[in-house]
Amino acid sequence: MDIPFKFKIQEKIKSSFVNEFQDEMVDYSEYFFTTKMMNTVSEDLMIPITENRDIIMEFNSSENNARIYMDTLDYYQNSICKEDDNGNIYIEESFEPIILYKNSSTNSSNTDYYPFVPGTYQIYVTCGSEKYYAYIKVNPKQITDVELGIMREEIEEMIENLAHMLVSNESSTKMDKELEKKESISSQLLILAQNCNKIIPIVNEIKLTPRSKVINHYQLEDSSKARIIDQETVKHRLKQMDVKKRLLVPKRLITRNLPENQILVEIVRYLKKVTRTAIQYTEQMIPHIEYDTNRLSGGKYPRPENERTIYLKQIESLRENRLKMKKLYNAFNFLLQSDWVKEVNGTSSNAVGLHLDGRYRFLHQISRELKNTKQTIQLNADFSYRWKRTDKLYEMWGFIKLLKALQSPTLNFKPVKGWIYDDKEIFTTWQVPLLEEGTIISLQGAGNKTINLVYDKPISYDRKTTTFDDPLYSRFPNNRPDTRIDFYENDIYEASFIIDFKYRPATAIGNLGVSDYNNEWKAYKQLLHYSKFDSEFVSKSKDYIVPDKISRNKTPIAGVWVIFPNSINNNKSNKEIIKKDWLTKVPYSPGDDSEKIENLIFEALKYELFI
Repeated sequence: MDIPFKFKIQEKIKSSFVNEFQDEMVDYSEYFFTTKMMNTVSEDLMIPITENRDIIMEFNSSENNARIYMDTLDYYQNSICKEDDNGNIYIEESFEPIILYKNSSTNSSNTDYYPFVPGTYQIYVTCGSEKYYAYIKVNPKQITDVELGIMREEIEEMIENLAHMLVSNESSTKMDKELEKKESISSQLLILAQNCNKIIPIVNEIKLTPRSKVINHYQLEDSSKARIIDQETVKHRLKQMDVKKRLLVPKRLITRNLPENQILVEIVRYLKKVTRTAIQYTEQMIPHIEYDTNRLSGGKYPRPENERTIYLKQIESLRENRLKMKKLYNAFNFLLQSDWVKEVNGTSSNAVGLHLDGRYRFLHQISRELKNTKQTIQLNADFSYRWKRTDKLYEMWGFIKLLKALQSPTLNFKPVKGWIYDDKEIFTTWQVPLLEEGTIISLQGAGNKTINLVYDKPISYDRKTTTFDDPLYSRFPNNRPDTRIDFYENDIYEASFIIDFKYRPATAIGNLGVSDYNNEWKAYKQLLHYSKFDSEFVSKSKDYIVPDKISRNKTPIAGVWVIFPNSINNNKSNKEIIKKDWLTKVPYSPGDDSEKIENLIFEALKYELFI
């Protein structure tokens, strides 16, 4: 096919800590088609780029009027974008290279570039009256696509579970009539229980036989081997004579990346989420009713037996429904783990196949019926912004993992203040507020121990402004760790652990053998600065007043932990926690066992602080 423009991409990956590099422009012009092939293009015909790498594009045509449009292009660098008469954002052709993204470390100008978010994006070029379509696949840099999905799901699940626990605990301290707030969950439980015997066979059948479509995947092949030719083959032959006498021939492939499957996956994820909430509801309600049943039997004047029987039937019904919900949850989970689901990417708002297939139509109707009941706990819409930055997503995921680990039976700290724990609106809006920068969550442990878990809060440069609850100050430029743990015992400040989440390879963090400043390792220097934070409050109580002169105390920093994903370097040694002096390197990827973080904190408190 004769493409009247050139589309080339250079992905720069050369650096001081990576041996391989690529400085060549790769020509992807042949990846464009004149017909729209949404949901049918295989991954080997998608233009691959990697997030957070310098990207340069060459885009020009023989007709001097070409424009390129891309999904979500309005997020990206404004100086290269223009707006057409319909309000659509585009980049016009240029005979000069166009910078699509430049890292802050390599960016000498004042221009801010918005990083490409992992995912698949449709792009098209207008050239004259013709449109040419292609797809860009943005790959995550430090984790796999599967791990990225796990991380997003875990954040949503962990936050909503924490919020449900909070709401449930609050409800359990009030009158029984307050439990009516859970009417929506009860209604959803009833809908799912009534349809359980229909849903499970349908889900299992879809898992084995999802909707699919045979497509033509075109590739150049020696003319002597070509068995099938069609109209596209003839067009290509007439417009572009191949010097090697190859033909663009179709190869029959089966794809499941269809609009109805895209919608179905979202439906099943929603059903899994509602089912999980329903399971929690039954587990919370059964003890309440058992308590009431025992109360009816006791006392000086026990109630009639028929009243107690009603309660016992409710308990039996809840137990049966809990079993049904667990079966549903497993069915939804097994479907989402199917190999064909990994083929499905992108989103679709409508699909004819959804209504033509009775199985798909039934699940769609169930999900709509569930959504028409009252609200369950949802994430604040502002969380969606964090989803667009994988580095921020990893940082938030790590913080929530720490919060969850502190509440585990191993550590047994209970949150008492901060974020959702003193936000009373959650009990009326059922919406989890955004985890803001500077958030401090206080957790209470046994033996009058307290931990302040601090999220993304700058450390003061002014010693005199420090307080008992914000005890650290810095004399070095790097003063904003992602997280820190401030530890108190018997109302005395003891020490802090500094935690940073690095969405980068381990080799970019620095050498544990380095004991002084090293210009080559910027990340290591940052961590070294964190280790030199100071405090006037070590072994002091809340009444202590910061003196005018610096007092000589022991260092408040019990350790610096750097946590980073490590699925790309997948050998055994790279998965082990390595500690040397003040720095602990912790490889931790989505899907890794939660006990790794629990044990890290437990051993740090035991051996560093001797508690």
